[in-house]
Amino acid sequence: MFKLAAIGLDTSHTVAFTDLIQGQGRVVDGLRVISCMRFPSAFQSESGQNERQKKLERMGVTVTRSFEDTVSGADGILLEINDPALHLEYFSQAAKIGVPIFLDKPMADTLENGKKICETAQKKGLSVWSSSALRFIPEIIDCKMRVKFPQLCNFYGPLGEAPKGSSIVWYGVHAFEMLMTLMGPGARTVFSRRDPCGVVSVVEYSDERRGVVECNRVAGKYGGRAEDAEAAVP
Repeated sequence: MFKLAAIGLDTSHTVAFTDLIQGQGRVVDGLRVISCMRFPSAFQSESGQNERQKKLERMGVTVTRSFEDTVSGADGILLEINDPALHLEYFSQAAKIGVPIFLDKPMADTLENGKKICETAQKKGLSVWSSSALRFIPEIIDCKMRVKFPQLCNFYGPLGEAPKGSSIVWYGVHAFEMLMTLMGPGARTVFSRRDPCGVVSVVEYSDERRGVVECNRVAGKYGGRAEDAEAAVP
């Protein structure tokens, strides 16, 4: 059994992932979340974390406020921290353990800190993964198969209001990762415009491709399309 330690209880993902691993919604074999660390956060009240702790404990998870106690005996670490400003700090601690790490979205609060996380992972030879689940939804996979080399892409999604820090980094990351899944690397410039509905960003690529990402405050749906010279696929 591969034992996991979760760091952070200010995101609903901690409970949701544990449920997929060992709760009533179980769909994964061979894993077990054994412990979780909680701490005060602007992203979730203490009473809210109390309710989440009860749910974890019903699934056999020990909840502590000590990093050392939480990671003791773990074969892997889930960094489930809603506040991206804390990602570098806790990733640096987790990297010292030397086990595989899942770093929930977004990778970091700034580009500089994201680079530091990547450099640390490479230096220590760690297995690390960070991603939005929207990279793997069936619609995205189907679109990628039908338009393998898109010239134009447009994606949209909700822009949640972050309790602190950047709302685009915190929640707009989902729509941007959909764009990255279809367009890949090579972005050269990003121009963003804010209006009462949210933020619209135009991403220009070095090979004359273009992506548009709409992060909307007034709508909560995800979607988009990819286009090449032959077809446009939603």
